[in-house]
Amino acid sequence: MRLLFCKTLLVVTGLVLSSAVASAAPFTIIGNSTLLQSTATGELTLVGSTLTLTLTNTSPFEATLTGIGFDLDPTDFVKDNKSAGLNGFTATGSTPGFTFSDGLLGNVPQFNDSVLDFGWLTGKVTKNNTPDFTSGDVADGIAPLETMTFVVNGNFAGFTEQELIEALFVRFQNVGPNGGSDVGRRDRDDRSVVPEPASLLLFGSGLLAAVAARRRKLSQL
Repeated sequence: MRLLFCKTLLVVTGLVLSSAVASAAPFTIIGNSTLLQSTATGELTLVGSTLTLTLTNTSPFEATLTGIGFDLDPTDFVKDNKSAGLNGFTATGSTPGFTFSDGLLGNVPQFNDSVLDFGWLTGKVTKNNTPDFTSGDVADGIAPLETMTFVVNGNFAGFTEQELIEALFVRFQNVGPNGGSDVGRRDRDDRSVVPEPASLLLFGSGLLAAVAARRRKLSQL
């Protein structure tokens, strides 16, 4: 009886801990002005100092994803207009067609008070010899139904996966039948709830208590 209980304890604990470590936060991106003509789905995982972002372009027509950026500090525009924001981020892995930048990424259309801290851009067009989020080349971007993964290392202390999703901006070009452009953010009507590690551990503790109570009851029969 004791051996069976120990095995159950180990299995439940292992499931809880593995879920806490391997959790990924899913989300949906929607265009700010063109709505369902600019869409993407994705998953974001933060493990220590490594952020992994996977995006799939789900847009109709030929809308192409040409830029990705994160604004981790929403107050930096007020403090230092047009600054490069937080720095010290480095990208790893292969992202064909995209170039990583840890610095000034230029204006974010429709979100003029945003300062992108780092991001990935396409194309060779720049303003003032700096990478520019408003530029980009559809030939190098993520076409509809294509998927790409981006990995970056840096100081993400204090940030949750959901907060990082809120900080994400996605640039679309060649949108709709007329070939416009847009910037997408998380779709607030499609909130994906991912249990925090603390919630998972609490759930596991409750489950273990239920197992223990059941064992005690059986031993008294």
